[in-house]
Amino acid sequence: MENLKLQVAAVRAGIEQAAKKAGRDPSGITLLAATKYASVEQINALPALGVFDIGENRVQEYQSKREFYRPDAQVHFIGHLQRNKVKSVVGRCDLIQSGDSEELLELIDRRAAALGIRQDILLEVNIGEEASKSGFSIEEYVYTAEKFDKEDQIGLLEINVSCPNVHNGGMSFGTRPESAFEVTKAVRAVTKKPIYIKLTPNVTDIVSIAKACEEAGADGISMVNTLLGMRIDLKKKAPVIANKMGGFSGPAVKPVAVRMVYQCANAVKIPIIGMGGIMNADENG
Repeated sequence: MENLKLQVAAVRAGIEQAAKKAGRDPSGITLLAATKYASVEQINALPALGVFDIGENRVQEYQSKREFYRPDAQVHFIGHLQRNKVKSVVGRCDLIQSGDSEELLELIDRRAAALGIRQDILLEVNIGEEASKSGFSIEEYVYTAEKFDKEDQIGLLEINVSCPNVHNGGMSFGTRPESAFEVTKAVRAVTKKPIYIKLTPNVTDIVSIAKACEEAGADGISMVNTLLGMRIDLKKKAPVIANKMGGFSGPAVKPVAVRMVYQCANAVKIPIIGMGGIMNADENG
């Protein structure tokens, strides 16, 4: 585990350096370790290194490992949560990061109420009506934020401004500071809960967009979403997916994600949840 210790130390040093440049207290920044493919031994070594927040995205794998986790681990469920898996996750993790439909949120709320607990959850909002993304349409996001502002089991909302706005010439809300500001301000006006704005990497100046979100009242930022990619089936001479282009993720996006998180950490004072391209617990930043 010496290698893991060195890697965590390197990430911590990067966080402290970025926080210092941004005039922020590094103790206010939480390091979340995505534990996909990680062993229980690796996961349980993290708290001793000061990493208490871990992210799981596969329900079955999580169920097989959860009872072996250290009791001080703070578990985030970071993958898409199917409705038939709600009972397996609610009450067994500290935060669900993927509340993407009203039906799912109602199931989570009922399950949490039955257990007599408050389940913290991030609300995912698809304001672009993109068919390949789960989440809410532009007509629903203010309504939904306002409605779930009243639910005790929902502690935080994540607003995804990374999807195309089909009513504005295909422009994404997250590619212009002005539109990101408007969305953030609209949601801020209808909820008292903390809101985190999820940013797209498909921009030339992500810093100005992060600043706009902060100015409009965002409590934090999560970044980055997937890059825009495309594949061609050479035999059919046609795109592989029906939408022609889609989200590109995996190890190749990590240097882009790290660079953008670094830039924004030096520009805003609100917390940032960094993500993108992390495949296992042993990776260097």
